[in-house]
Amino acid sequence: MSDGKKEGGVFGQIAVAVVVALLAGGTAPWWWEKIIGNSTVPSSPAPSHVKSTRVPVKTPTANTVDESPPSLLLATGQYGGAGSIFRGTYRVIAKVGGKMCIALINGTPTPYRGNSEIIVSSLSWRDGKFHVDATNEQLVILSQTSFTDEIGSRLSWTLETEKIQDFYRTRLNTCLKSNGKYKHSELGDFIDGIPYP
Repeated sequence: MSDGKKEGGVFGQIAVAVVVALLAGGTAPWWWEKIIGNSTVPSSPAPSHVKSTRVPVKTPTANTVDESPPSLLLATGQYGGAGSIFRGTYRVIAKVGGKMCIALINGTPTPYRGNSEIIVSSLSWRDGKFHVDATNEQLVILSQTSFTDEIGSRLSWTLETEKIQDFYRTRLNTCLKSNGKYKHSELGDFIDGIPYP
């Protein structure tokens, strides 16, 4: 085979590939405009028997707020975590209508002393899940009286009592009356024990 036929064959293959790509609806390569020039194909109007409609499409984004959370909401009350190594650790749920708030009471590891931490937060329904707005942790509702969370050791929390102490009721009512996301934290009770090493 001579060199001319070899080069013509390669050039021909490239030209055929470009033509096929253009005919199939592909875009021109970056060098097309430099060789052929800036040519555009005029668009033709759609035939009269074809009706064009535009349908708005909702583009999902990160942290998209879904308008309708599930009908299964947690019961109001105090939830205990089975197997927790932390003393004085529990969750309190309160709700009004479709709005829910949570108090996260995080105690100290057994047997150490220190103050518990209290975080009161609204719960938001986004991306198909409930999230604690103060910590952005996810809650997974297992039933109307139990859930798991990603906070701490990912415990399963179960309703212990429907009664809410006045201290937490006051803070949760402030959360429930708020507009939008609510976040509040403070130190809780002192838990006696041995000092940290």
